[in-house]
Amino acid sequence: MTDTMAAAGPVPAGPGGRSLLVGAALFAICAVAVMAGARYGLLLALGLGFGITLEGLRFGFAGPWRAMILRREPAGLLAQLLAIGLVAVVAIPLLAAHPAELTGAHAPVGWSMVGGAFVFGICMQLVLGCGSGTLVNAGSGNAVAAVALPFFAVGSFLGAYNIDWWNGFGLAPLVVLSGTSGLAVTLAGLAAVALLAVWL
Repeated sequence: MTDTMAAAGPVPAGPGGRSLLVGAALFAICAVAVMAGARYGLLLALGLGFGITLEGLRFGFAGPWRAMILRREPAGLLAQLLAIGLVAVVAIPLLAAHPAELTGAHAPVGWSMVGGAFVFGICMQLVLGCGSGTLVNAGSGNAVAAVALPFFAVGSFLGAYNIDWWNGFGLAPLVVLSGTSGLAVTLAGLAAVALLAVWL
């Protein structure tokens, strides 16, 4: 997403554009806090704060992979792998220790998912971003992303609404690695990808 954002049109440059963005965010926070309460205003402030920070830092998912493929720069990819590993170290033991309160999102892979992945990849190239990248680009003022975003939302809703029909094309057996073994496999896989990236 990092590299594609530059091609798709980033946020307005200069202090004026940033001031306008921050002013609009503060206005939205105050409006929500007045109409819906301080709790929702705080939640909006956290969301906008994270979003503006990540946008300002040009944070993205696809950019580090592109840098690794095109320029053999593994730093961004290693940072992503580290982040996934840190989350796994916390999340997987929590899921195993509190099965009544916390549940993982387990679903089998099916033919519809394989086909959807190809369609998703093609559309990513057309709009220069994944789902989160399209959202960021639309918020940054990119016209292509602004047009694609509502269709992305409607398509996602219809796909989830008709999930039983899509699953009728066939599903592979559900495989879940949890607990200590799941954590070990996850960390080993991340380490293998990291070593391959450094070797390349």
